[in-house]
Amino acid sequence: MNEHQPQQRTAWAFVGGLGILAILIALPTIGLVVLLSSGGGDPLTVMLTGVGLLGIALGVGLTWAGISGYHGLPSPKFYSLGGLGILLVLTAGVMGLALLIPPARQLSALFAPLHLGMIAFPALFLLLLITWAAGREAALTLRQLIVTLTGGVMTIIVALPVELIGFVVSVFIVAVIAALVPGGEAELTRLMTLLEGWAE
Repeated sequence: MNEHQPQQRTAWAFVGGLGILAILIALPTIGLVVLLSSGGGDPLTVMLTGVGLLGIALGVGLTWAGISGYHGLPSPKFYSLGGLGILLVLTAGVMGLALLIPPARQLSALFAPLHLGMIAFPALFLLLLITWAAGREAALTLRQLIVTLTGGVMTIIVALPVELIGFVVSVFIVAVIAALVPGGEAELTRLMTLLEGWAE
């Protein structure tokens, strides 16, 4: 496949545009989350800030991939013994910090990079380790890796609201059926009470 073909250049330009868009959305999102948190800490603030940071990271990666792909620049392979060592050190570092810092203090937007690192660094380390074992021929280029990871993340982002809508519809259907069946409403109330007890 020739990356200098007009179709490929257009595709890479689109990828770069998506990266810039992701950055433009993620930056104000993080600022808004931090502003609304009013200095307080809770899991939702950490999660939303982490999602924003992930958006920035993927946005920067997509922008680089789009620009380099558009100009037909070579992309290095995700295959490096030095990179394996760096990822191992980073993984051990974030895990060590997570153990040393009290959990109550980690419920702050300032520690979102730590939580994101605990997710990303071990995953990238294992991926690079498996790639190293498979051989250079099986390794993806950095450009391919960035686009693949972004596709996976976007799939999850799209799937979550779809699953939530499906859950709400399912609950509504069950409630309607329970209301039509004799004794169903009382049984539904009993189940709701039971669920509330588990949630406490």
